[in-house]
Amino acid sequence: MRAQGLCNTWVMQQAEQTFGPAPSSQRETATTSIRATSSSVADRLAAYAILPPHHDALDDRTLAMVEELFITWFEMTDDESRRATIPYLFKGDEEARRTLLAIVPLYFDPLFFDDLTPTRELITLALATHRKWRTWMDESRI
Repeated sequence: MRAQGLCNTWVMQQAEQTFGPAPSSQRETATTSIRATSSSVADRLAAYAILPPHHDALDDRTLAMVEELFITWFEMTDDESRRATIPYLFKGDEEARRTLLAIVPLYFDPLFFDDLTPTRELITLALATHRKWRTWMDESRI
């Protein structure tokens, strides 16, 4: 729920920056509309261009962890801090690998990694993916 709240807040901020502040009645309607259209994790991930390419083959937990990872990393200021969150976010190495393997294809061709790629290398690729996504987010705000 925390993730959905952050996403909804960001959407509202982007709308206000683009179109100016909305009257309070429109703001309430927009918030209700966002909640209705962001009813699933996949919808929220798609809205922020971080929906894994093969999301239909992933379970809900993995999609939720993709969302949590991006939100947690977005709040961090450097890659070392982001790396340090990995053991706290995931139940174990298998869950971390499943999530990392889901997000790396967002910006990298699967020819460069597979199920045998060491976790530390997947984390490096995921950090690069996150940086590219943050760059896209910053550019989309302009």
